[in-house]
Amino acid sequence: MKTYEVQKPAALEINTWGEAFHNTMLNDTQRMNAFEDAIKEVVTPDSVVVDLGTGTGILAKWALEAGAARVYGIEVNDSILDIARSNLKEFGNRFIPMLGNSLDIKLPEKVDIIISETIGNFADNENCVVYLKDAKERFLKVGGVMIPSALIQKCVPVHVPQVQLEISKMEPLGYFETVIPVSDYVADPVVVNTFEFNQDESVEYQKELSFHIRGSASEITGLKGWFVAKLSDGVTLDTETVSEDSSWNHFYIPLSSENIQGQSDVKILIKKDSQDYTAVLK
Repeated sequence: MKTYEVQKPAALEINTWGEAFHNTMLNDTQRMNAFEDAIKEVVTPDSVVVDLGTGTGILAKWALEAGAARVYGIEVNDSILDIARSNLKEFGNRFIPMLGNSLDIKLPEKVDIIISETIGNFADNENCVVYLKDAKERFLKVGGVMIPSALIQKCVPVHVPQVQLEISKMEPLGYFETVIPVSDYVADPVVVNTFEFNQDESVEYQKELSFHIRGSASEITGLKGWFVAKLSDGVTLDTETVSEDSSWNHFYIPLSSENIQGQSDVKILIKKDSQDYTAVLK
């Protein structure tokens, strides 16, 4: 996706993702290299692993290549799971495909490692926190490892009139996908949430964020959002800047072109309710 191009969020159509969308993710070099490195760092011979949202099976394959005794591959899309079955047939019964929503699935044993790439471009906008909290509680052994072990959700106010113009031609939504460079920031980024998938973490929230305005910036058009994922001790994935082949674009919540002329500090209230997001200048 090119800078300032705008599209409807892919997360809103997650149930329709087919092989073409999975290929987009498979061709994302930043994503693939980071997860491969983390899996090969963490998985050891005889590890028992669950791959939550296994897709076409690439993360499970890397775990099996690293010596995992068994990998349970959970996937809600039967046709995509069939591709994983075919791709991983060389591993015999070490790959155990499981069709369904992970919230409804019971594993026959606790696992050493949970692997999941169900991360939205603002961390939680594909509902991954719900699934990973549940998986950590029900599937993971005490002392077990999660990939990712934490997701840090960040945002920053920006001035991007090009994006606002594109959005004005589209169906109104709470947020959109685009690509916004660092040069459009009007303040320094802040952390919205840090998710470690513990049961006390809320999946709905309202946060008042404070920003110190840079230089002579006079207008905010919206909030850019992204995530930083701790995949392992040695691997961190940060999507603040994205490559041309990235499957993660930036998250963007439009504001109503708020004038901040002469202000040195602003507060923005961001709210998540179910799968929708809103942001307003306080």
